[in-house]
Amino acid sequence: MAEELKFKKYPKIRQLGHKENEGILDGELCIEEKIDGCFDYKTPILLEDFSQMSIGKIVNERLPVKVLSYNIKTKKIEPKKVVNWFKNGLTNNWKTLVIKGKTISKKKEILVTPNHKIYTNKGIKKVSELKIGEKVFFPKHKLNQLIEQLILGSLLGDSCMKKNKEKRNPLITTCHSKKQKDYLYLKRTILDNFFSTKEDSYISGYGSKMYRVRTNTDVRLEKFYKLCYKNCKKKVNNKWMDNLSLLGLSFWYLDDGSIAISDKQKPRITFHTQGFSLEENKIIIKSLKKKGYDANICKHKDKQHITLTTDASEKFIMELSLIFPNYRNKSVKGNSIITLLSKNINDLVETEILEIRDGKKECYKNNKKYDIEVEDNHNYFASKVLVSNSNFRFMFKGKRIIFGSRTQQLTSNEGDDSNVGKNFRRCIGFIRETVKNSKKQKLKGLMFFGENCIKHSYEYDWDKIPPFLGFDVYDLKKEQFIDFKKKHLLFKKLGLPSIESVIGVWGKDITEKSLEIPMSDYADNLAEGIVIKNYKKQIFAKKVSDKFREINRKTFGTSKKWAKDDTEWYVSKYCTNARIDKHIFKAVDDGNELDLKLMSIVPNAVYRDIWEECWEEIAFSKKIINLNKFKKMVSGRCLAVVKQVMTNTALGEKDAK
Repeated sequence: MAEELKFKKYPKIRQLGHKENEGILDGELCIEEKIDGCFDYKTPILLEDFSQMSIGKIVNERLPVKVLSYNIKTKKIEPKKVVNWFKNGLTNNWKTLVIKGKTISKKKEILVTPNHKIYTNKGIKKVSELKIGEKVFFPKHKLNQLIEQLILGSLLGDSCMKKNKEKRNPLITTCHSKKQKDYLYLKRTILDNFFSTKEDSYISGYGSKMYRVRTNTDVRLEKFYKLCYKNCKKKVNNKWMDNLSLLGLSFWYLDDGSIAISDKQKPRITFHTQGFSLEENKIIIKSLKKKGYDANICKHKDKQHITLTTDASEKFIMELSLIFPNYRNKSVKGNSIITLLSKNINDLVETEILEIRDGKKECYKNNKKYDIEVEDNHNYFASKVLVSNSNFRFMFKGKRIIFGSRTQQLTSNEGDDSNVGKNFRRCIGFIRETVKNSKKQKLKGLMFFGENCIKHSYEYDWDKIPPFLGFDVYDLKKEQFIDFKKKHLLFKKLGLPSIESVIGVWGKDITEKSLEIPMSDYADNLAEGIVIKNYKKQIFAKKVSDKFREINRKTFGTSKKWAKDDTEWYVSKYCTNARIDKHIFKAVDDGNELDLKLMSIVPNAVYRDIWEECWEEIAFSKKIINLNKFKKMVSGRCLAVVKQVMTNTALGEKDAK
């Protein structure tokens, strides 16, 4: 994407009475109605620590977790916070992507709707446009200088690589005695940053106990195997030695080196190369001399080893001590440079699509669609594959319209839509179609803010409410919001609907009745709340209705922290959205229609499920439960979630047409 414009972000609006709103009632006010605005449930999302959590759990519990996301500008993987959660109804239209894993036998499956977008080596594509053999991306720790030199140096010493006959990816094994167990631990610590490892012990042919660390097979080790092995055996070559730095030589020394010290001569460094042929020893000598270490091949009992000259030994010891201060005892304590270099570097790795299937496995009975919005980068890793995800703003640049979410620019400066998530497409299409014949020249330098109207917890008339509702216009040159009279005129000129002002009054005339929550223009009930705006002072505040708070509590559940009594605490803990969803989808799978008649099935099923699974914990808890109240609250929660599922499913079917 081209360089992003400096989008003005909409300010966070605090509750009326907050200290940041002091002085808001001084002057003329505008009071407006407040309006807020996939994957299968089991699809795992990659979190910042490389652990995984299902997208259904993240959405149902509205978890503000940090997920791994790819920054297209810096080309780095970084943790980003989930800032929005979406339930997009039910569907039977699924695609299963089979992706090549680390090895031939290990494959990844991604369950996704056909219209979701995935990053490929040929750009961002809808799943329905993907073909077998195309490459997608997943995150990997990029091998940095430390790990590469550890592998290259250790393979000259006490490490080896193995690759089985089925031509799978290789693994690396390193072994040391009890005396060097600390050194082995250091190696494993470094390897663990990049590979999965296992540790065990065995008795050597000499009767001593040896400790061994092995990695799992990994495609990133293939280049080292090709470099260092020939016909399944280590083979020293010029390219291997040319890639070896002082760091690699240091690991080789700790593996297979020694130092001779006496009163009669200066210290001498020896590398025990008896396992290599004479030709290989000559290659090593040539490389050492090229690196500035003069050395000779010495023979002992028909076996050769390499010894540095006294001057070269002195030079090597001085450099080695910078990395391993306690090199004489082959101790790894105080290795500050190693610690500095061990920081992970993350990158993307390509992998191939092996198969694309319609539908999904029988074990995936949940047909609900889920999506999340991630701050800044607008992408995340689902089943470890990079995908594009789902308060809205736009501005005019020449004849083009540049769109943005609350946190980032969505379309490029050239009008490219490749970064637009499906939750914004309906809104963007509506705006483009509405304003296509408008004169846009005089609108340069203005940022238009509005609500991307998608289903959430409040019961609006979703046939009546438009895809976009404007609520503010920001003058980028003057760096302030335009007053409520002018902003309505601007939205009207564009033909776009805007949230009407409930009243326009002076602060001195405000009474308690003035701040009562009005009836909604888009629902047969009270509005969610009101937003009070003082454009002269550029101060905005909000007042949320008790009903909206209660509906949010019913739909998303009350936090145990804010439960009013023990019964409410039990409901918040056990009557989760995930549990309710499970029984909604089970009822639909059993042949029931997705309508309010499900209320004759779902609440009782959820109630029984809670008692069957959690009766011991409830029975032996010190908290007191009111069973009548508990059952009523469970029923209320079920009704809210059933309505939400019904609405999102209907909206999804309408948009599909």
